[in-house]
Amino acid sequence: MLEKMRSGGIDYLVGTPKGHLTRVEKQLLEEAWIEARENVRVKILGQESEFYVYGESHDRVSKERSMRRRRLRRLWV
Repeated sequence: MLEKMRSGGIDYLVGTPKGHLTRVEKQLLEEAWIEARENVRVKILGQESEFYVYGESHDRVSKERSMRRRRLRRLWV
């Protein structure tokens, strides 16, 4: 499907789980953060004819930390 879109000149966006980004992880770490909007920042990495966009939301980071803390509290009790 993606090959068909590429050959047809169609722009597209594909979501990839964070764990699948290991092959571009080092390059992404070297990129600078760009403020996309308030509390949202991104890193953009261009490779060959593709761009990787890694986004981070301050609100989402806070929510995930809170979820981890709750799980740890249950384990300690």
